[in-house]
Amino acid sequence: MNKYSEQELLSLSQEQILLLNNADKNKSIRDQMFDMLPCWVHLNRLNDHGLIYMNKTGLDNFNKSMDEINKEGGIKFLQKIIHPDTAKQVIPLIYKFIAEDNESKVISFEQKIKYVGTNNYKNHISFSMLKKKLNATITVTLHVNQLENFIKKKLFPGNNVFQKYYNGFITLSKREKEILKLISLGKTNKQIGELLLISTLTVKTHRRNIINKLRTNKTSELTRIAIYFNLIDN
Repeated sequence: MNKYSEQELLSLSQEQILLLNNADKNKSIRDQMFDMLPCWVHLNRLNDHGLIYMNKTGLDNFNKSMDEINKEGGIKFLQKIIHPDTAKQVIPLIYKFIAEDNESKVISFEQKIKYVGTNNYKNHISFSMLKKKLNATITVTLHVNQLENFIKKKLFPGNNVFQKYYNGFITLSKREKEILKLISLGKTNKQIGELLLISTLTVKTHRRNIINKLRTNKTSELTRIAIYFNLIDN
């Protein structure tokens, strides 16, 4: 997965919103530009929040075309990919946002979404704005691990995992993330060493670094972190 800086992601989001504002007049330009972006861009109807457009980046995760989604029904498609708990939390938020009738406001929220061929939900973060001219909300959705350079205070201050561990998690090396995953799966130092072909002493050193960076030595909390940042499935 490509990693983008905070400024790059913000710039991409702004570009997408500007293009979407003219989407009714420039559909071909919209489709060409959006298909090159690393984020999902999607439009949802105001009256029922059914999906009416998604760029190629988003569609590739589900192995579907918009024609297939339209035939199936935009609402039914969303019901299949979005976790029920997410729907309970996000739908009232969206309708309240729509009722405010403020096209200059942008809201952000978390979603658990599953891709084609799997029953496991992954954490995503979405930014949404109202566009009455299109009779839709415009949303940019990112996999949570694309947010490596976002400042946690700007996003979801009420989310304990994100707020408490994000800065530490993004400093973990690839090897440390591998070991965090195995710790979360209940593997001992010896088992981890055998799986990764490294010494037990090296595993202990990595484990100590992980604990120092995340500031917790509780296995239950390390597992919680691994689940939230999609190292393991819950």
